[in-house]
Amino acid sequence: MKRTKLDELMREIGITNTGLAAVTGLHRKTIQEAREGIVRQRYSTWKKISKVTGVSVYELQKVIDR
Repeated sequence: MKRTKLDELMREIGITNTGLAAVTGLHRKTIQEAREGIVRQRYSTWKKISKVTGVSVYELQKVIDR
């Protein structure tokens, strides 16, 4: 199963898709798609998530094999 660094980070800090959507101003579905890596996101989307999490865009996009 493949997971993204964003998914791992969200699990570690205990934030939901809805919670991250609320603080970033993005839609919940956008967060879900970024988290699952099923849809390629715009750079501006990653920048918003990066700003809130304090993790670089490069790191957030990494795929982790499990």
